[in-house]
Amino acid sequence: MTETPDRNDVGRKANELSAELGLGAHRHARQLAKEATAAGNGEQAAFWTAVADQLSPRCSI
Repeated sequence: MTETPDRNDVGRKANELSAELGLGAHRHARQLAKEATAAGNGEQAAFWTAVADQLSPRCSI
């Protein structure tokens, strides 16, 4: 069973990706989660999924 990713690390990485990639940051994090899952790395997949969830838009316009 994988551990829950550290909230501080998730938030820090989400902020970095947001600054670097802008609105596409959540898609990039989602892709990294898929790649980690395909590679069998559950811990990394959980981390990137948490980052993507943090970056996902909260409303629609």
